[in-house]
Amino acid sequence: MAPKKLGRGRVLHSQSCEIVNNIIKFMKKEAEEGISIPLTNYSDRVLAATGVSKNTYQRICKESKKKDLQGPSSSEESEEGWDDDEAASEDELGCSILKSDSSEQNDDVM
Repeated sequence: MAPKKLGRGRVLHSQSCEIVNNIIKFMKKEAEEGISIPLTNYSDRVLAATGVSKNTYQRICKESKKKDLQGPSSSEESEEGWDDDEAASEDELGCSILKSDSSEQNDDVM
């Protein structure tokens, strides 16, 4: 399958499209049937919604943590909306999670 063009010159490849489709199905199911996995179990929700394996989740988290420790190396962080005020913590699977000091966010829902 050919990559799909997104806004701002970004391309979404077939694996990304599959993950987005999995998330849409997960969200629609929860909208119809109610929340199946408690919001506080966000790592389980990520695994269920995306359909990725636990090993993939942990590998991505490890790579993300390594990138977070290196600090901002390009303007990508500001384009994606990352704030300097955000602090990282870890979930139960060892994944770095950014937490904002903003009172608008609920720490249990990420």
